[in-house]
Amino acid sequence: MIGNLCYALSLYIRSLADENSKWLYILGLLPTLIGANNQVAVNAEITTEAISQGMTRGEANSAVENVNVLLQIIAPSLMVRLFQYNPTYPFRFGAISCIVSSMVHFLIVPDD
Repeated sequence: MIGNLCYALSLYIRSLADENSKWLYILGLLPTLIGANNQVAVNAEITTEAISQGMTRGEANSAVENVNVLLQIIAPSLMVRLFQYNPTYPFRFGAISCIVSSMVHFLIVPDD
């Protein structure tokens, strides 16, 4: 969850950068060092939960891969549309998506 929030912070800071404040864009890359690699931990947690629910490891990995492929199809066209309205919107949408996914995870997944 901390990685997700750091990545959201990184995207938001980068959305504030413009032609005159390129240093702000570079500053926004720093939280990415913590947040960008959280996919490995999330995939491991999803696989563990799926196995505990009766799925095999292959089924769980296939389900995760199906979602990833779906996002790889939808996300580029969505980001292009957002960029057409305002160049900062894709970064803000990414930040909001990270925060919402963390909130959903926090509300749905029980504490161990």
